[in-house]
Amino acid sequence: MADSDLRASAWVEGEYAVLRIPLRDLHGYRVALEPCPCRATKSTATSRLRENLATALKLLSSRGV
Repeated sequence: MADSDLRASAWVEGEYAVLRIPLRDLHGYRVALEPCPCRATKSTATSRLRENLATALKLLSSRGV
């Protein structure tokens, strides 16, 4: 992701936060969002957020977008 597109951005549309991520970076974000292998206590809420975002990125990848 070091070579990320500088045009990546975020904005608000109504009640939604919209993230624009370059397609070439999708895999990198999915890897970065993998659960931490350490045994430290994790927040269930942040784990769910990470899983939901990773799932959304996976769906985009699988659609060939």
